[in-house]
Amino acid sequence: MTSTPHAVRPSMLGAVLAASLGAAWLTPNEASACSEPVCQDGFLVPSGTASVPANAPGLFWRAVRDGATGVADEVSAWQVPRASSDGGRAAANEGPTATRAPLHVTRVALGPTDGPATDAAAHGVLLTLPLVAGEHVHVEAADTCVIGGLRPFSADLTITPAQPLPTQLGTLTASPMQRGRLTIASEGGGCSREAETVYVDVDLSLADGAAPWADLLLYETYVDGTRHHAASSTIHTPAPHESWVGRGRDRLALVCDAAGSDTPLLTPGEHRVELTARLAGSDVVLRSEPIVIALACPPDSPTTPADTLYDAVSYQTGALVIAGQLALLLYIVLTRKRRRGGGRRGEP
Repeated sequence: MTSTPHAVRPSMLGAVLAASLGAAWLTPNEASACSEPVCQDGFLVPSGTASVPANAPGLFWRAVRDGATGVADEVSAWQVPRASSDGGRAAANEGPTATRAPLHVTRVALGPTDGPATDAAAHGVLLTLPLVAGEHVHVEAADTCVIGGLRPFSADLTITPAQPLPTQLGTLTASPMQRGRLTIASEGGGCSREAETVYVDVDLSLADGAAPWADLLLYETYVDGTRHHAASSTIHTPAPHESWVGRGRDRLALVCDAAGSDTPLLTPGEHRVELTARLAGSDVVLRSEPIVIALACPPDSPTTPADTLYDAVSYQTGALVIAGQLALLLYIVLTRKRRRGGGRRGEP
């Protein structure tokens, strides 16, 4: 006996359609809020291709952004032959061969008292290893965040001659104030939103004595004496030693539409800005000369709360798309049902 698939009841589809249309008009407060991730990836400083003086105190590492320091997690380092022109990347993929000379790595847990920064910025692990000028070293350190898939951080280091520890950081400069839309962190359902802003970019030119240490420096921005760490998302924030636009620079912004549940940026008026840098495993703390910037929204700035508008459009548009798809499905089912019914009535 041939079985016939059960037809989808129009009444059921109608109920789903009505529910979807109702969801389209939920307010942002009724929509799901921004949820924290299980974890955020850690970091290794330096990473990628970098130059490191032979007397460097060590590398700064966290296996995961927050939580335990990761002293027990996997770290490996080896010396790469001088003939290798790629800084060790080819040898890194060859496995444990004779071309790789393993190096002993010592791990020292650093706590908040080992740096001038806040708890979130200071704790980590100092990786110390023998460094010889002219050699190339490859380092891999675990990333234990489940989101990161346990891929190791890596660094291909060229070891330069020993250098005096830096005593001056450099000069901080500011761009003219600019106007534009930026993606900023928000507590809304999307964890970020587009905002009308004005902003100033600040950039650090390193002093001659600090330049050899550039790849090891851990930066922070201070505005009016308080640490400033803006982000483009509530759940994906920049590492504590860099800003949302990179290392040794920052973008200081003022939101010019009506703010709602945003992570605060800056207020209108003048602000005193400085960058600081520290060298993990040492007492070195450097500060730029402070500069003063001014932020002011133009008179024609929008007054509609953009975060509310963004959330409403996001959720209502998504629900309307689903409702439209269900309506099309309902139309197809009913049309086919009428055709089948008409065919049966005409049969002898």
